Amino acid sequence: MSTAKVFLVTQGDYSDYSVCGVFSTHENAVKYAAMLNADWSAARVEEYTLDEGISRIDAGLHPYRVFFKPRFADEICEVRRDEPRGFPETAELRVLQKTYKGENVVLVMCWAEHDQAAIKIAADKRRQWLAEQA
Repeated sequence: MSTAKVFLVTQGDYSDYSVCGVFSTHENAVKYAAMLNADWSAARVEEYTLDEGISRIDAGLHPYRVFFKPRFADEICEVRRDEPRGFPETAELRVLQKTYKGENVVLVMCWAEHDQAAIKIAADKRRQWLAEQA
């Protein structure tokens, strides 16, 4: 697994989003962003790991987000196959303040071969979290 990083300088959001430059160091990206900020709209520095997720994809895995209601027995709100960008290498649980159909949700992000495997990984991670909360 590569740990090499690249640093993108970006501007805008959604349909106005653009990559202004790609740099090998954070320092260079910050210098470039500062120059843009002096002349144009706010520029940001984004950090990416090269070849992130490729070893998982080569193993036949896909990134998933599994949303649960926080305190109910494995009641799943949604299972979503996602894009690999920004996904953690191991299963990660986040308690979100965001609501799903009016209720707070627990999100587990994981890599799995299919929906049912993602649900099992996520349910195990959620049970571990609930035990730690007790």
